Amino acid sequence: MSKRSPKSISEKLEIVLLHLEAGKSLSWLARRYGVSKDTLSNWVRKYKEAGVEGTRGKSSLDEVTKYSKELKEQAVSDYL
Repeated sequence: MSKRSPKSISEKLEIVLLHLEAGKSLSWLARRYGVSKDTLSNWVRKYKEAGVEGTRGKSSLDEVTKYSKELKEQAVSDYL
């Protein structure tokens, strides 16, 4: 089975709001959007905990915590 393309923040938000505000079931949304119910449950939980920021997921955090090659080399050099 091939990996599906990741959903954008706006797509995640739309799906979460369809569940929370329009009352669509997670089962229906999972079938409609090709996302597992567990994934949808996680999105809903994260949205309830952190709002829109919760829908960003790990990829947006990864971008913030990436360090340049030069900085990594300098850190190793300083340590040694």
